[in-house]
Amino acid sequence: MCVSLHPARFSDTTVGAYVGADGRRYLAYQNTAANLPSISGGSAPAVVSSTTRKPVRRGSRRSAGAGNWSFEEAVTPNATGKSTTTSGNAMILPIPDAVANIELIDTTTCPNFLKDIRSALTPRTRGGLRRGGAADSAKSVRIIEFDVYTIVIAKNAKDLTKVLKSDAIPAERRPALNDEIIKAYTKWYPNWAIAVCCFNNTDAKRAKPLLFSYEPTKQTDKDFLFVPTLDAHDGKAPDLSAQVDVDHTIFVSTPDLPDSHGMTVFYSDPEIAQGVAELLPRKVTGKVISGSYRNGDVVFKCSDLKKGIVRGLRALPPGAPKDDTKEFI
Repeated sequence: MCVSLHPARFSDTTVGAYVGADGRRYLAYQNTAANLPSISGGSAPAVVSSTTRKPVRRGSRRSAGAGNWSFEEAVTPNATGKSTTTSGNAMILPIPDAVANIELIDTTTCPNFLKDIRSALTPRTRGGLRRGGAADSAKSVRIIEFDVYTIVIAKNAKDLTKVLKSDAIPAERRPALNDEIIKAYTKWYPNWAIAVCCFNNTDAKRAKPLLFSYEPTKQTDKDFLFVPTLDAHDGKAPDLSAQVDVDHTIFVSTPDLPDSHGMTVFYSDPEIAQGVAELLPRKVTGKVISGSYRNGDVVFKCSDLKKGIVRGLRALPPGAPKDDTKEFI
């Protein structure tokens, strides 16, 4: 579950979104990643299978999000080449907020928190944040160094082009440009910030968890809780009409999640930094997803979660052509 600029191998993925006690949204992500050319044999894994599903309707008008993120009439289905890239690589995470408002929480003292959340399912402080320089509202790009990543947060995908060519990204992590993916994300996530997490692991390595804090200022409806799960590991833009093989854990949480529908998380890291511990969710809900599903992100409703209704809509990005096929995970 991820989109990479160039062929890569990802495994053991945990991804989730939640509303914190401070009212802000949090996007969490962790996996084991490897730059594919460094893996013996260099062959891309078969991550996208053939499909007989009705293709996405390609109209001249794009959905503003309401069509692709509509929960009505959705169904719950049964789960069913050698690279020449020598540079760094990157995975892409769209975030529905402005660049200056997004924060990366330093998870150095809680490297196991997503593992603990996964196990539960089968006041922001300056010292707890990695801001990557002043949060200047005029800035269209910010760069943050964290663990195995050099993270570029851009106003939109177009703004990535210049910085990915520059010395601002360490040479060993600097990915070659991928115009196909950048153009697709510019269209599919209009006005959203795009986080590009540059890496270059020669061997598969478990990275520390990424935890972004943001406000959903770019969403038309703040009730939606967005979890990025669009999938493509082959260095090409995701096929929006494909079935993809998935094997990951998705979780969500809100402060008013009913006790009867939430699992308490017991965090195992001995000394989580002050200012970070209170940002982590105490109760979560979600599921382990395995099998073949339609490609797309997953969207929940905060109002559903408050009522104890846990349903994630597998949906295309808000700026993608409208798709009449609706499925719940």
